[in-house]
Amino acid sequence: MNLCLEKGQLEFPTIRFFKRFNGQLYTSEGRPVKVGVNGQADVYALVPSPIGPVIVELEFKTGNARQSESQVNYQKLIESMHGIYGVIKCYEDLQKLIKICLDKIESIGHS
Repeated sequence: MNLCLEKGQLEFPTIRFFKRFNGQLYTSEGRPVKVGVNGQADVYALVPSPIGPVIVELEFKTGNARQSESQVNYQKLIESMHGIYGVIKCYEDLQKLIKICLDKIESIGHS
């Protein structure tokens, strides 16, 4: 994931990528603290547009890994609001998703 994001930042310098931490942490007293939202994507990107930043959700998977039910539900939520969500298995997947986003932004500018 890190190498993919580094390459993405170089190829798309106006886009900002932010990793999220989802899971459980422990306080110094040993109490568990849940962080994040169930199913939330690993990374979000802010893509500049004439009407304000567009948020792109990126779920990274390796090998044969698949989305959990909560990740699929989160994807449906994002897409129901006309958001952009993608499962990223390689750098080419990231490039394709960003290009789809940039094409949508360009089409808004021509409306």
